[in-house]
Amino acid sequence: MLTSSVVFVSFLRSCRRLFLPVSLCFGTVFAQQPQPPRQPQPEAPKEAQAPKPAAPAPQGQPNQTGSTTQQAPREKSRMYVRRFSAGLMVSVFVWPQVKPGGLSQTVDTRLSISSDTTADNRRVGFGAVAQLALTQRFALAVSGTRHNTGFTASNTTIEGVDLAGTAQDDRRFTTNRDVVTARLFDFTGLLRRYSKDRDERGARWFFEGGASIRKVSQIRAARTTTINDATPVESQVTLAPAHKTARGVVAGLGAQFVDDIGIRVVPEVRYTRWLDRTFDNLSTRSRADQVQATVSFTF
Repeated sequence: MLTSSVVFVSFLRSCRRLFLPVSLCFGTVFAQQPQPPRQPQPEAPKEAQAPKPAAPAPQGQPNQTGSTTQQAPREKSRMYVRRFSAGLMVSVFVWPQVKPGGLSQTVDTRLSISSDTTADNRRVGFGAVAQLALTQRFALAVSGTRHNTGFTASNTTIEGVDLAGTAQDDRRFTTNRDVVTARLFDFTGLLRRYSKDRDERGARWFFEGGASIRKVSQIRAARTTTINDATPVESQVTLAPAHKTARGVVAGLGAQFVDDIGIRVVPEVRYTRWLDRTFDNLSTRSRADQVQATVSFTF
């Protein structure tokens, strides 16, 4: 019995020595075996976002596609006839304002008059002009000009009767020679009709019609009086005009030119028919028909 127990214990120790290296080997192998990979959790789908519009590229710069953008230029509308314009005017009369001439008339057997007038040659005047465009082709123009004028009138009055049988002339001869200067102010309103619309390029012509009012002022007269063969006497006298305010109707034709800096040059020719004469005494008579050339420079 004892022998059998000893044999069994020796058998267990032999089995322990045999299986211990095998168990260690299998433990190492199982420890080194790779673990299966973990599957990632699926993420919830995100809402699709609309792409942001690309910022416009500056003019002449390439955009995202590589092409160059060109910005269309804005063309500013230019008015060749402005809504309102004003400027200066130069006016030249074609003829003097007083007609030169002479006359002789016999009142009765004891009285006769002779008269002679020569006109001053001053014809240039200056003024201002303004224009307001009413429609595309119609405009209202107003102007005011000042002219200096003058004339020399020599009036001789013969009184009495020449007696027969005497060597000298028994009549009385009185001669008044007046040198007259005055200022004329003309105020004119005209309705113009242009050949082009206000915004059409280039020069344009127009015709016009309206009315004018003339005011006369500062009439000065230096008189030299001679009676028969006596010594002449000089004096300053006051002459009253026939009409201090004269009315007239006007018609004209002109054109407008615009330079590069915007100055409008407007030459025109005006005809005025005066219904009243400023001066009307013997041979001194103002012209009823007036023709003048004007040039305006407006802005």
